[in-house]
Amino acid sequence: MASSSGEETSLNLNIKDGTRNYSKSTDSGSDPDDSNNNNTIITQQSEQTKNTKPQGQIRAGLRSLYLDKPVRVKFVNHSGKEVQLYWINFVGECEKAFKILDGKSEVVDTFETHPWIAANARNKKVSHAFTIGNNLVYYPLMGPNGGKYAVAEIRKAPEKLADLISRPNGTEVLVKFINRTSRPAYLEMVNPEGDRELKHTLEAGQSWTTCTQEKTFWITTMDQETDEGLLLNYGWYYSPVKTRMKKERCYITDYI
Repeated sequence: MASSSGEETSLNLNIKDGTRNYSKSTDSGSDPDDSNNNNTIITQQSEQTKNTKPQGQIRAGLRSLYLDKPVRVKFVNHSGKEVQLYWINFVGECEKAFKILDGKSEVVDTFETHPWIAANARNKKVSHAFTIGNNLVYYPLMGPNGGKYAVAEIRKAPEKLADLISRPNGTEVLVKFINRTSRPAYLEMVNPEGDRELKHTLEAGQSWTTCTQEKTFWITTMDQETDEGLLLNYGWYYSPVKTRMKKERCYITDYI
């Protein structure tokens, strides 16, 4: 989003009328050695009305919530493709935010309860083709050690269950799984051999806390015979990432 003069731009997402206003910005929030990157500051306005124009519908329940916990995020594209970043607004609609070339980065001001997804920049259909921070839907949170910004790496997403192989990195993560469905959820972890291990049967409306590690993969089903799946934080799998939170949360919901 840099201008032809080399100056950086600030992108404001105006929720009231669906328009986007561009203004010059000299504060990229980046380190001096990031000067070759396309750094963009994005601010979401708090107003919204019914005439907000949808940019693509996302699963029910997936939407931005609050404006009380700002966080700066550095999105780094390691996907091998140019990607389009989407912010999910307050009514669950996709808002086109910005594109990032492979190997480049963007520094963004957003909020903790605001979800983001990434898709192929050359594909007009919004799809979960890439992960952000190892998951299909990214919720910005600072890391356990703080810093100027959270780093969110964008990579090509697994396409099928056979692509999920856990590679625990030794970083322990305490995760609270919360079943928001009306049926039991069978929680499974994929081990380093790629085999599924049933870890817990979580009844409807209940929660379960466990200690796991980063770089592990979790899936959940509603029926062990049909293998019909449920969503974990709005993705078909979940991979824990340690943040500033004492306990990470993973919400189990239905497909729609």
